[in-house]
Amino acid sequence: MNPLLAISPIDGRYHDSIPDSMRLLFSEYGLIKKRLFVEIEWLIFQSPEISEKDKIFLRAIVINYDTQSANKIKEIEKITAHDVKATELFIAQSLPAHLASIAPKIHIGLTSEDINNIAYSLILQESSLIIQSQVKTLIGVFVALAHEQHDTYMIARTHGQAATPTSFGKEMAVYADRLTRVSNQFSTCSYYGKITGASGSYATFALFEKDAEKTIRSHNTFISNLGLLPIQYTTQIASHDDIAIALSHLSSIGTIIKDACVDLWLYCSYGYLLLKNNKNEVGSSTMPHKINPIHFENAEGNVELGICMAQYLSRSLPCSRLQRDLSGSTKMRNLGVAVSHIYLGISNLLSGLSRVSVHKELMAKELDNHWEVIAEAIQTAMRKIGIENAYDIIKKESRGKQLTKDDVQDMLIKYNLQNILKDISPSTFTGYASYLALKIGLDEPKETK
Repeated sequence: MNPLLAISPIDGRYHDSIPDSMRLLFSEYGLIKKRLFVEIEWLIFQSPEISEKDKIFLRAIVINYDTQSANKIKEIEKITAHDVKATELFIAQSLPAHLASIAPKIHIGLTSEDINNIAYSLILQESSLIIQSQVKTLIGVFVALAHEQHDTYMIARTHGQAATPTSFGKEMAVYADRLTRVSNQFSTCSYYGKITGASGSYATFALFEKDAEKTIRSHNTFISNLGLLPIQYTTQIASHDDIAIALSHLSSIGTIIKDACVDLWLYCSYGYLLLKNNKNEVGSSTMPHKINPIHFENAEGNVELGICMAQYLSRSLPCSRLQRDLSGSTKMRNLGVAVSHIYLGISNLLSGLSRVSVHKELMAKELDNHWEVIAEAIQTAMRKIGIENAYDIIKKESRGKQLTKDDVQDMLIKYNLQNILKDISPSTFTGYASYLALKIGLDEPKETK
């Protein structure tokens, strides 16, 4: 399809920014392939009499699956008006004469959701590895920035106002740490599968096997062999609680990225980050001087879309009327849109970070113009030596004022703190910021300067 005719920007404007690996999972083509895989594995599982050579042949149907195969299945679907049934009939038509006897075993005992729930779990499980790899790269960039800028000190801005100094490296370390923790949670998500029949009671299987334990154990083995955890208490559909949990963690990753994008955008606005000039790019259609932080803006917009979709799906997918309704089917088909927007956001953030440099000199100059940020140190030192009401005293001296070095020196002499805080300055009142920045991503911290 021509990307210019796409309704979704994921397949339109951003077509070239989404990797084929994502498209091969979440597209209709990818969903059909996963269904085909599950159906073939179930057929093999139900046909212990066939030879290893025949198993290889059957699995080759999946290996050799291509757009021509997908189109054949879609043509069958036009007749059946049922997508899973079309896959079943495609397999039957693909069997050679000597395997005609096992054709009745295709899809035997199953409802469509027995196939679909496994297919979607496998798709989301595989796509999570793509996102995890991307997040790992982003964490590495934040860690590198933390180490490089560990002692690039700057004013912190709590409530947007000048506050106790920090370092740019420490602020980048915060994002590396947050992403590491949430990504680790995302990577440990478990994905489930079920084969419990039309209403979750194993009814058709009980017709010919009265030993419930044996049947359930057999089904659990099948699902485990596919790399999923088995679930045996279901309605017609699996609960999708596992997908909801995974999407919740994905949403958290997106939220951290959004937060980083906003801060980095503001650092560009303050001049702390300098945007690299690409002579071929246009920043504004009317203002030729502009270089805009478009990658941070694009990243923010995309992860917001991904977050909204992921949160909606995580709330709605686990709910189904009575034993099943079809509302979840359309929602499930949009899993890839949610994941792709998060992917696109991470990609744009990485691009944005590759296009900026840190303006250390401006940070240092601004820090030196705000000696009032030492007020916390002064009132704390006063408390240490037993001066009462220290906070209120310094509040009167500093609140709402932009102090100079001389103002602070006068205060230190006034309250006899010149020896206790003899080396104090905005660039030295930085705590363990450098240490924390150097320690991120390492077992042992490096020595600070």
